[in-house]
Amino acid sequence: METRHIVAAVMLLSLLNGLFSPAVVISWGLMPYLFPILAETSPAVVIMVGSMALAVTTLVVSGVPAALYERVTGTRATPTSAWIWLGGAVVLSLPMILGMAVSLSRP
Repeated sequence: METRHIVAAVMLLSLLNGLFSPAVVISWGLMPYLFPILAETSPAVVIMVGSMALAVTTLVVSGVPAALYERVTGTRATPTSAWIWLGGAVVLSLPMILGMAVSLSRP
């Protein structure tokens, strides 16, 4: 698999984590304090910005182990570092994955 496909998978997983993670409730609760201007507009905007903030956080934090790997090995943008990035995104998205698996298994 090419590096760009792995990075696309990381982005998709981060987006899904931003939309369906249980931590979304926390990000929605913090939005009026972080962006008070948005809290006065509409609840839909608060929900959207909170979800996107969580998605971007997942994307950035999951890239830290890959960046450390690249720093230690002295390489840049290898498929191995992309796989490490995807692994970090999967670990951060486990609550979302398990929650979706439980909700899909219910009749």
